[in-house]
Amino acid sequence: MRIADLAGRLVLLTGSRAVGVEEASDKRFGSDSQAIYARWDEFAGWATDAPTAGAANYNEADLRPPAPAPTQLFAVGLNYKNHAAEASLDLPESPAVFTKFATSLTGPFGEVVLSGDSVDWDGPTGPWLVTPDALPDRNDLELGCTVNGETVQTGRTAELVFPVPELIARSPQRFLTPGDELVSRIEGIGEMRHRLVAAQQGESA
Repeated sequence: MRIADLAGRLVLLTGSRAVGVEEASDKRFGSDSQAIYARWDEFAGWATDAPTAGAANYNEADLRPPAPAPTQLFAVGLNYKNHAAEASLDLPESPAVFTKFATSLTGPFGEVVLSGDSVDWDGPTGPWLVTPDALPDRNDLELGCTVNGETVQTGRTAELVFPVPELIARSPQRFLTPGDELVSRIEGIGEMRHRLVAAQQGESA
């Protein structure tokens, strides 16, 4: 199953088309993408056989973060073996977990204007949420980021120092709520790329 936030509305994706959850469920579920996580089991059961007759084509530019307003947003630094080696950094003995503001989240596509040394929307997510049953191999997923069509970050979950199940097991579970996010960063690469782009634009790096 793939779900997404399309211009602020919760949708199910089927092939290259999208169907609004509120309409397809006859308002059993609303259009709020974040609210669905508190009713996840009920929603997942319905979505398995959800009607898709109203599915329509959509514009990728309208995709927003699939969990746009998590109660908590955790990030893990230095968690890719290859990138740690490239930066000549020792692998950590335990996950380097820190928190981020949910307001830093942004969608997977769109224009980001660099206004200085940093930006507030440095958390691109999406383009959609995929349930484990729809993944060919959850332990070896390819991840990446492009800027103006150029790939600036790549990695695979097989390269993680601490795999996803271990990160969840080590997280402060008594504080976790449905819809919270745990992000594993590719350490340093994004910051270096930002400085290079800023320098090319004539700003201080």
